[in-house]
Amino acid sequence: MSSDASYLLVKRGLYYAPHNKGYTGVKELAGRYLAVDARPDAGVTAVHEDDAPEFSQACWPEVARDHLAKKVNRIRSYLELRDTRLLCSDGPARDTHEGCEAALRDVYLMLIGEAPTHE
Repeated sequence: MSSDASYLLVKRGLYYAPHNKGYTGVKELAGRYLAVDARPDAGVTAVHEDDAPEFSQACWPEVARDHLAKKVNRIRSYLELRDTRLLCSDGPARDTHEGCEAALRDVYLMLIGEAPTHE
């Protein structure tokens, strides 16, 4: 196992929250730990963040739904702002290849929870 803090600890189907302060069913809200922090004898396993599902096995459906709804709302807000900027000719032209690539990159960054940056 690796020695970098890129593992999620799982107990009873939920991820450990950051700093061992509770549990969450949402990968984005889970803490990152070392693989050696797992304690299988106590029911705590480690899963690499790349292999962990977005929502843990025991995540309540309402929590998953609300989390996804917030993500969608952030993306909608960003797209509305982006459309306003494009209409004001404040950003790359919508019909250019460069403009389309930039818009797609921005949407992707929003989906993964990162803020787009423009130089």
